[in-house]
Amino acid sequence: MKNTFKIFLGCAVLASALTAGTVRSQGTAGAAQLLIPVGTETVALSGTNVGTVSGIDALFTNVAGLARHNSGLQGSVSTTSYIADIDVMHAGMVVALGETGTFGMTIKSLDFGDIPKTTSFAPEGDGQTFSPSFFTATAGFARAFSDRVNVGIAGKLISETIEETSATGMALDVGVQYRFPNAPLTFGVAMKNVGTECTTMVSILTKTWFLRNQNQVQAQKPLES
Repeated sequence: MKNTFKIFLGCAVLASALTAGTVRSQGTAGAAQLLIPVGTETVALSGTNVGTVSGIDALFTNVAGLARHNSGLQGSVSTTSYIADIDVMHAGMVVALGETGTFGMTIKSLDFGDIPKTTSFAPEGDGQTFSPSFFTATAGFARAFSDRVNVGIAGKLISETIEETSATGMALDVGVQYRFPNAPLTFGVAMKNVGTECTTMVSILTKTWFLRNQNQVQAQKPLES
């Protein structure tokens, strides 16, 4: 009876996910590309493999899973067609450092293609195009503290650029995996994407807006007789 209960509890934990924050703040949240899943196992299981993930996929789902890769070098390169003709390119590598632990890093970028530029004077487009650049670099380290406990930490650098406007930020991931000694169960907990607000650089746009308004003010001044 106890074994049946443990199996049921393990399945319930692996099949559940908790999301922090409120729905109201989603409209003002940045770096939404961090939520785009990567890795075939993670996508197929919808992120429920927090307790069993390993290798490169662990840098997205649960960084503690890096410790499950305990020998050699692993690499991966992939591209995925996302919504609205957006391509997601992902590359990563993981290397085992013996008893020290396991180190891994990934790079993810979004390709939006050429987007027609529209203005208030040309709502259908003026023939020009622009292409936003969204880029995320992740580096993580994990270690097995025993044959049952894995702990990992990862840092992320986020960059978003749309023409002259750019924003940068940093985020932190922390994860733990625990394997029950007398039952075929694995428990995983991951805290992801905890970081600072993105710093936006709009100095060029502000200067252009100021000069245009200054010219308009000068044009509206009456001529002195």
